[in-house]
Amino acid sequence: MRPSGMTNDQYADLLHMLEQKITDLATKTSGSGLVVSDTDYYEAVNYGEDIKDLTDGREELVFDTLGRPNLMTNFYADKWAGLDFLSANSTLFTPDSNSLHPAFYCDQEGNQLCEFQVGKYQAVRWEGTNTPCSLYNLVPSNSLNLDTMLTMIGAMGCGFALTTQACWAYMALLSMRLSYECRGNTSYGKAHDCTSEVAKAANIYTKSDGGKAQYLSRTGTGPTYWNLLGDPAMPADLVGNLLERVADVKFVNGVWRLIPYNYALNEGVDLSSGSTLFKELAPGDKTIFNTQGTAGSLCYDLVNESGTQMEISNAVVNGIKEGHVDGANTFASTAVHSGVIVPPYAYELLLAPCTKAPKGYFWLRWISESTPYFGGHANYGSNAGLGCRHANYTRGSSHINIGFRPARLKKVR
Repeated sequence: MRPSGMTNDQYADLLHMLEQKITDLATKTSGSGLVVSDTDYYEAVNYGEDIKDLTDGREELVFDTLGRPNLMTNFYADKWAGLDFLSANSTLFTPDSNSLHPAFYCDQEGNQLCEFQVGKYQAVRWEGTNTPCSLYNLVPSNSLNLDTMLTMIGAMGCGFALTTQACWAYMALLSMRLSYECRGNTSYGKAHDCTSEVAKAANIYTKSDGGKAQYLSRTGTGPTYWNLLGDPAMPADLVGNLLERVADVKFVNGVWRLIPYNYALNEGVDLSSGSTLFKELAPGDKTIFNTQGTAGSLCYDLVNESGTQMEISNAVVNGIKEGHVDGANTFASTAVHSGVIVPPYAYELLLAPCTKAPKGYFWLRWISESTPYFGGHANYGSNAGLGCRHANYTRGSSHINIGFRPARLKKVR
């Protein structure tokens, strides 16, 4: 909530001024790797306190174990976290028996309540080096595979982790509930659906694409319409700029495998390809997690062998394995196979579209381990959105259009 007496633009300008001062301290010395010097540390802390006060605790400055600053958005276990609120009393989806969204439980059983933080900005790059830090007005980090991202996040310590699908799903559902879908850099530095909205160019991508200069934008430099809920204290660039990776959900020849709730935000959790923490989800009206390889677990399949329309099923019949034909449809139009019952948890994690589903296209390839990217990138156009899911490649894939964002458990109850 913006301070009384300020317009949203004035609020954003003041907030960005304070954030820029922190970025300036982190980039003050060449070769520092964004580590704030001892002499500048308390100045950065003071700016962080100003930010926290200005945003009424919604935004917070957190240092990692190396002394690098990160601007994080706090998500509290408040009214907005409640499943009854998010579902609009079961109008948008039918919730399960938990009172809060799965992102607010940090164990594997859905019993341990928590609050969490999501990087306000995509991880950044400075002096040609990728870092996992969330800072304003820097080049976004890119061209890394999933395991490298996890290694970089792990080195941050202080409870930092890679943003999860649970976090993403919560933010998207909150957007749908409050009827605000953010825009972003989806058309060569501007929003495809509002071309007057432009961000500051990162100037690292000049590949010719249809005669247009395609580039990434500097973190957070777009208008407030590019922030979640249009709120300057909320995460920026969730739509467009870079596709963002998560590591708690993957698809094995189309079968869903996920780490339950927000357990993947715990420091040191095994997110490797061979981790046994990943579970499958049983069809039915209750949330039941299966062990890996259980027959009848939920999956994505093609509606028919010759098309690309996907459906949620309990067996892969038409999906072509090891990747020749991709499933491709809007996330909102993903169907459900006749007779298959999708449990509430699938809607809460946006593995299945709710009645009012977010915008975005969904691609899937039937390979042995497909790890999804979210949101869209700088030339995705109308394919981008909070419902955009790109699951065509493996954990080893990397590209200039793929980035990531740190997250962190804030409070465990």
